[in-house]
Amino acid sequence: MPDHGDVTVGAALRAAFRGHGTSVAIATTSSDGRPAGVLVSSLVSVSVAPPVVMVSLSDSSFAAQEVLRGSRFAIHMLTAGDRELADWFARPRPAAEEPPWTLDGSGVPLLATHGPVLFGGVGDRVRAGSATVVFVTVDHVEPARVHDPMALVHVDRNWHLVPRDAGD
Repeated sequence: MPDHGDVTVGAALRAAFRGHGTSVAIATTSSDGRPAGVLVSSLVSVSVAPPVVMVSLSDSSFAAQEVLRGSRFAIHMLTAGDRELADWFARPRPAAEEPPWTLDGSGVPLLATHGPVLFGGVGDRVRAGSATVVFVTVDHVEPARVHDPMALVHVDRNWHLVPRDAGD
């Protein structure tokens, strides 16, 4: 990695993205017969025909490695009302500690979140540096359970609430 004085390009990239607001989601799956989930701040809509989304999962996260073994995902798009759940998935925790999830008919763990939930099968997995990019073909979208006027975004390692009508 090129060095620019005392700052590597990787460190500069990390600092730049620390100030970039991102949406927050939780990807859940069944891994080796057990529920697994990870907080995701890199969810991207790739295509609507066919419906495909992309998530990037870090190689350094144990939870992400568990999720990568799954073949079917539920991606819970979080709102301000889901802040406690986002906190739960963001912090290290004992392996025996489990979130309050239930299993759908295909064995995918579901969380009681406020926002929409995307369901789909894993397509391609692509190694990209210290992460794996996963493409999920969405076959079902459960609409938001609650209209939350505030969006939950992540900036500089903190949660921020943004009014959904901020641009209107």
